[in-house]
Amino acid sequence: MTDLDTIYNAYNELTDAGTDAPQHEEAYCHIIAGAQGTEGTKRLAAQFIPAFFKYFPDLHSKAIDGIFDLCEDLLPVVRQAAIKSLPSLCKDGTHHTIKIADVLCQLLQLDDEDLVIVQGALQTLLVQSPREVLAVLFTQGIKGIELRDKTIAFITNQVVTAFRTGLVADPEIELFFVDEMRKAMGSVSDNELEAFAKIIMQTTLYKSGKLGDLTGLSHIYVNHITSEVSWNIQNPDSIKRVLVAGKLSMPLFQRNISADMLLEFFATHILPRRGFEQLTDKQRAHLLRLYTDSITTGHPSPDVLNQAGRLLGDLLVMAVPAEQDSATPVEFAQVECLVLALNLFTKDPDLLERDDLVARFRSLYSSTQIQLSSIKQAIKAAYSKVPQDAGQVATVKTLLRTQTIHSNIHTLEFLKPKTLWTKLVLHPSWKPAPEPMQSVAPKTAVMSKLTAASPLSINVKPATDPTTRSSAKPATQSATKPGTRSMPQRQQSSQSQHHQQQQQGGLNKRKAESESNTKQKRPKITRPQGSSVGGLSAGNSSPGSQGPKGAKQSQSQQQVQGHAQTQALAQGQSLTHAQTQAQQTQKQKQQQIQKQQSSQKPQTLKQRGHSSPKGTPKVSPKSSPRVAHGSQQQGKRASYGFGNGASGAGGSRRGGLTSPSLMERENRDRRRRDANNRINFLQPR
Repeated sequence: MTDLDTIYNAYNELTDAGTDAPQHEEAYCHIIAGAQGTEGTKRLAAQFIPAFFKYFPDLHSKAIDGIFDLCEDLLPVVRQAAIKSLPSLCKDGTHHTIKIADVLCQLLQLDDEDLVIVQGALQTLLVQSPREVLAVLFTQGIKGIELRDKTIAFITNQVVTAFRTGLVADPEIELFFVDEMRKAMGSVSDNELEAFAKIIMQTTLYKSGKLGDLTGLSHIYVNHITSEVSWNIQNPDSIKRVLVAGKLSMPLFQRNISADMLLEFFATHILPRRGFEQLTDKQRAHLLRLYTDSITTGHPSPDVLNQAGRLLGDLLVMAVPAEQDSATPVEFAQVECLVLALNLFTKDPDLLERDDLVARFRSLYSSTQIQLSSIKQAIKAAYSKVPQDAGQVATVKTLLRTQTIHSNIHTLEFLKPKTLWTKLVLHPSWKPAPEPMQSVAPKTAVMSKLTAASPLSINVKPATDPTTRSSAKPATQSATKPGTRSMPQRQQSSQSQHHQQQQQGGLNKRKAESESNTKQKRPKITRPQGSSVGGLSAGNSSPGSQGPKGAKQSQSQQQVQGHAQTQALAQGQSLTHAQTQAQQTQKQKQQQIQKQQSSQKPQTLKQRGHSSPKGTPKVSPKSSPRVAHGSQQQGKRASYGFGNGASGAGGSRRGGLTSPSLMERENRDRRRRDANNRINFLQPR
C-alpha cells in the first residue's frame, strides 16, 4: 500500500522532471495507487492526479477510474475534492468529456453541499464542451427515472443561465438545445411541458423571431393532450391537458401561427352537444373561453370556420331558451363566449339567419337590456356603502364582471336591429382590463380600492356625495378676492389650458398672468334718498356753514379716514382699493350729517348765493377744503388733513398724514368761518 512518503516522493520526482515527466511513468502510478490508501493519501491523490494527467495519455483510463473511486468515498472532503477535479481532466483529454459528464449527471442525486459542488463542476464542463454535456443531459438525465427531476432542475436553472449570461453564446448550440427540448416534450407531464415551453420562449432565437417551425411546436402542445392517456371527456386530467396546450399555444397564435389543429380537436372531441353536456359549468366556461381566444386570434381556415359555425349555433340554441320569460336559467358566462365566437360569422347570412338562432338573439338582446339597468343600480348601491371586509369587495367585483358580460352580449351587432349597428370594440370579461382613463371627478379611498381590485373595463360613475357637491362652490368663491371680478367660463378654461402648457414656467410668471387677466370691481354703494355729495347741503359749498356740530363731524371724518388709510396700508392693499373703501365710509358719514341738518333752520338767501354782507371778513378760498369726486380725485389736494397728490383714504403718495401745524391752521380757519356764519345769521336783512 502506498503511504504518504511515497506520494510526496513521486510528486517531487515529477515536478523536478518538468517536461521530461512522461519518462517517470512509475512515479505517476504511485500517485494513482494513493486513491486506494488512507485518508491522507486519498486527499493527495485527488490533487496530484489532475496535475500530471496530460503527461501520461496511456494512463488516462486508469487515472479517471482512480478519480471516480474518490468521488464515491465516504469522506466528504475527499469526495468534494475529486468532484472539483473532474472538469480539469477534460481539458487534456476531450474524448473523455461524455464519460465524465455522464458521471457528473449521475452525481446529481447527491444532496446538500455535494449537490452544489456537482452542479458547479457540471456547469464548468458545460462551458467547455456544451454540445456533449447537453446530449448527456437529455439522453441520460431526462430518460432516467431517478435523475429526471434533478436534471430538469439543472436545465431550468444552470443551463438557461449559461445561455442568458453569454457563457454559451453559439447560435448553433442554442438551436441544438431547442431541438433536444422538442424531442423531450414527447413524454413529459403538464408541469414539465410548461417548464420546457417557458425555457424555449426565453431563448434568443425565439425572442428574435429566428426560431423556425413554430407550427411544429404548436402541434407538440396539441399532441401532448393524448400522449400518455387516451382522451376521456369525463376525466379531469384530460380537460387539464387541453387547457395547458391551449395556454402554451396562445403566444404562437399571436405570431400568425394557425390554430387549426387545436380547433379541429375541439370540433371533434369537445363541441359536439353529446359530449359537451357531460361537462360541468365551470369546465364549459374555461373551455369556451380558450376556444374563443383561439378562433379569434388563431387565423383559422375556411373549412374549420364552417365546421365551428354549426357547432356554436347548436350550443347557443341549447344554452338560451327561445322565449324570454322561460324558467330555464341562462349561463351568461358561456353565452358570452359563444356570441363572441359567432361574431366572426356576421358575413355569413346562412348561419346567423337560422330561425332558431334569430329567436335566441332577440331574447338575449331584450333580457340583457333589462338586466343591465338592474345591475347598474346594484353597483351604485354597492359603491355607496363602505366595504367592511373582503366579501363586500368580492361582491362588487362579481357585479362588475356580470355587467361586462351582459354589456358584451348586448353590444354585439348581429343581436341588434340593423338600424342600431355601430362600430364598437369589445373586451372579453375574462381578460385583464386595459388601464381606464383618469376620471375628472375625485375618487374616494374606497372607490380607488374597488377600481383597482376589478379586472374589468367598465365606466361606472359612483354616487356623488351631496356634501361634496355643495361644498365645492363656496370654496371656489371664497378663494376669489372681493375686489376682483370672476372671469367667463371659456376664458378660464382657455387660461387653464395655457397654464398646463406653460408648466415649466415659474410661480411668479403664472401669478403675473393671473393678475394681468383679473380686473378689480368697484363695490356697489347703496345711497339713501336726499344724499348730498361731499357732505355739503343743497345750495351750500362750505362745510363750515354747518356750525360747531359740523366741525365735530369733520374731525370724526378725519379720524375715520385716517383709520381706513392705516388699515389699508397694513393689509398691503393697493391705493385704488383703499381709496374706494375710504370714499364709501366718507359718504356714509356725510349722509348722516345731511339727515341731522335737515331738521335745522333754513339758511338765508345770501348764504345760498355764497355772498357775505359788508364788514364781514371773507373766507380765503385756499383755506376752504375741497372734496374730490370720481376721477377728479387724482392729482388734487385731499381734504380733511391728507397730504397732496393722494386720493381719499389712500393718504399721500408717500403714505403719511399732514403735519400738525397744517391741521391746526385748518381748524382755526373753520372756527373763523363758523363765527362769521353766526354773525351773518343774526344780522337783519
